[in-house]
Amino acid sequence: MRYARGILYVIYFLMYLPVVILGVMILSVSLLWRAFHDGQDDRLFRNEYQEFLQSIEGKSLFCYNNNTRSQLFIETIVLPALSPEVSIIFLNGRIPESGFSRRFISHMLYDINDRTGFPYLLKVVNGEILDQSVNNGLFNTFNQNKAPDQLLQKINAFYLCPEHQAISS
Repeated sequence: MRYARGILYVIYFLMYLPVVILGVMILSVSLLWRAFHDGQDDRLFRNEYQEFLQSIEGKSLFCYNNNTRSQLFIETIVLPALSPEVSIIFLNGRIPESGFSRRFISHMLYDINDRTGFPYLLKVVNGEILDQSVNNGLFNTFNQNKAPDQLLQKINAFYLCPEHQAISS
């Protein structure tokens, strides 16, 4: 009886072995295909993103979000004082609203180095994004009822800086 049961197990094993091998092969091929396909998509996106950066070379951008405490201050005091050459990006929740491609702006914001908080000053120089947060200066001005002149000077200095480097906070 034990011998027959052992043979039965071997027969079951041999019956299902090709199914398991076929499943592993299909899984392996699909994983390799996906890795190859994702790599191509990523490379294509990086090329498109670099073309986008080249198309907006030298462009200055001001990015702020819908923080209820600062949005009104930014829209009434800061935005009117900005140069007309500065493009505005409004981050409505997680959705960037501007005249640029959402996909590229989202990637640009994801790659910000100075993650102190919104608003961000951005400038495209030599195919790279220079960024600086003015969150601290904005909230110091806002919370302490200071005149916005110093904040506006700092913002304009970033955009006008001939060395194209962020002004230290």
